Amino acid sequence: EGLTIKDSVISALYEVTQGDVRKVENLLQAIATSEKTITEEAVYQMAAVAKPEELKKSLMKAVAGDFLSARKELLDTMLISV
Repeated sequence: EGLTIKDSVISALYEVTQGDVRKVENLLQAIATSEKTITEEAVYQMAAVAKPEELKKSLMKAVAGDFLSARKELLDTMLISV
């Protein structure tokens, strides 16, 4: 179909779909309807899943005791990812 897939997409696809090949195919088809280059960002956006590094930042703030900031960042991430 003339798609270009960046290397970082493979691990993002596995992470989002947990290795389910049917989900991978559906996700790629959904992204391909609007983009010819499949990127990690597109995978996370189409799957409506937050990137692990976004969650890690929020968790690190919570571990450091900054609960209000951690909650705000987590809510921002959830609202952006949906």
